[in-house]
Amino acid sequence: MKTFIFIVLSVCCLPFAGVGLYEIYEIEREAASSAHAVGTVSGNSYQQTNIDGNVSGAYHPVVEFTGANGEKIRFTDGVGSLPQDYEPGAAVEVVYSRQQPEKARIYSWKRIWLAPSIFIAVGLLPLAVAAVIMRRLKF
Repeated sequence: MKTFIFIVLSVCCLPFAGVGLYEIYEIEREAASSAHAVGTVSGNSYQQTNIDGNVSGAYHPVVEFTGANGEKIRFTDGVGSLPQDYEPGAAVEVVYSRQQPEKARIYSWKRIWLAPSIFIAVGLLPLAVAAVIMRRLKF
């Protein structure tokens, strides 16, 4: 029975951990080949979504930075929040591709690592809890 429970939990949970680990690999690969800069939040753009009549929105920081070739670049970060994460004038670390600097991203733990970390936790936490429970109950 113990083996059956672990097999079922593994089939259900480990794909989430796999997705999280793959995302971490991709982030590391992308970060290694990207340029880094310090940018300044110039404002926040409120963007609304309407899904089946449910309207919601979030503030996306608008960031300006100077690229490696000296040109000024302005972008709106793809990750929004409510309330806004950054006040205008805040300094942020930016990661960008030299070929497409307009596709830059704010480089922070929340914006880069949070989603893969959640996937890994969803994949591994149920297995760890089941192992502890089975060990305590001598299942």
